[in-house]
Amino acid sequence: MSRHTFASWAVLLLQLFASSLFQTSTCTHFPPNVASLQSRSANESSTTPKLVFAHFIVGLTINYTQDTWNKDIQLAASHNIDAFALNVGLPSDWQLNQVKSAFEAAKKVNTASGSPFKMFLSLDMSVIQSAKDVTSWVTAICPLPAQLLINSRPFVSTFSGEANFLGGKNLSDGWNQALKAPLAALNPPLNALFIPAWSSLDPTTAVSNNPVVDGIMTWLSWPSGTEQMANTVDVAFQKDAKASQKLYMAGVSPCFFTHYSDKNYLFKSDDNLYITRWKELIDMQPQPDFIEIISWNDVGESHNIAPMLGTRPVNTTWIDGIDHSGWLKMSDYFIQWYKSGSPPQIKEDVLYFNYRPHSVTAVASSDSLPSPTNASASVDAVYAAAFLTPNSNAREIQITVGGTQHMFSNLSMSTFSTFTAPWSGDGGNVQVSILDGNGKQLLKKTGTVPISNKIKTYNFSSF
Repeated sequence: MSRHTFASWAVLLLQLFASSLFQTSTCTHFPPNVASLQSRSANESSTTPKLVFAHFIVGLTINYTQDTWNKDIQLAASHNIDAFALNVGLPSDWQLNQVKSAFEAAKKVNTASGSPFKMFLSLDMSVIQSAKDVTSWVTAICPLPAQLLINSRPFVSTFSGEANFLGGKNLSDGWNQALKAPLAALNPPLNALFIPAWSSLDPTTAVSNNPVVDGIMTWLSWPSGTEQMANTVDVAFQKDAKASQKLYMAGVSPCFFTHYSDKNYLFKSDDNLYITRWKELIDMQPQPDFIEIISWNDVGESHNIAPMLGTRPVNTTWIDGIDHSGWLKMSDYFIQWYKSGSPPQIKEDVLYFNYRPHSVTAVASSDSLPSPTNASASVDAVYAAAFLTPNSNAREIQITVGGTQHMFSNLSMSTFSTFTAPWSGDGGNVQVSILDGNGKQLLKKTGTVPISNKIKTYNFSSF
């Protein structure tokens, strides 16, 4: 979420992870006149396509033009992302107009696999409070041509909202009156496919206790403490969904750090988190019906995988010089694997790496805020991943931080290998190289900024 569209979900996230519950094919190419993408339901064949979405903060688009929307949509589509989950707040004129512009731009774009790019609403219930606003959004937007349809049903999601009955007797009553009934009353009627991100509900009953939902999503895409990321929560939500013959959508995210006066914390983003999370979702049996990347453009929370084209969030001291495009490029491999069921062939050697620009223990000289909450969960290390062809000449990975050199020879061909290079002291310049059997550099990359503990402000994002 952007700063101006957030609530206390992070507190809920931490509470959830502390609870006992958490201890224990490529897309079909449809003709241009068919505005639907098919998906699996719990009892449908596993051969039908799986879809990947990217969470998109509309609150950062106040200055967008039609050309800006075109650029974002074309870029996402080129990486085989099927749709944007448009995070929207109050249905003000400017947000409604921007969403309509997004839908208009999407009408003209196909993904890399040939299917039409789509859009759907992700109602930000940390901002939206009334049934009227929910109804305004869905009745204005869901009938538009670029709406994502699953078996002819308009897909609608949320960020949060599980604590808001919207004036009803319970969640199902309130959300039916605010969302499903108004869409069913349209001419022609629309039968919404409602898959909210209600992450704070008990995952063992989130779907079965709330018949209004057609599936469930969890926002939990990061470890809450020092532990490794695991799919325990996903499995619990999915088991309940499948028992009701409904759908499950999982989130995947590379990073989380934000540093506002009223929102200053991080979730551990070490250990090649983006790769780890993708792989554990791909390995799930059954796999999630949908995967949502968190996020496309939320620079304020440091998990954007795309370049920033929109309005810069105010008071953001941690986004300058940040380039997360490596995560976007890396997504291609995992999206194709998830959709096809098999890891794709690697056609050229590729090397990715990321790191934090200062130590966990560094003290900022002129930051008005303290080090972020949960900072101690992070460790000082450079993380790298090598994607190597079957006939690669690569034999070693060399990671250098300042004067300290780390060598790794545990490389795998035809797949990816990940590496962790701890560092200490004052850091220094970062360089990562692929070497052949004679020690010759085949590929070399240098970090955009050196690691230094002489900092003015805290930055736990990734470079």
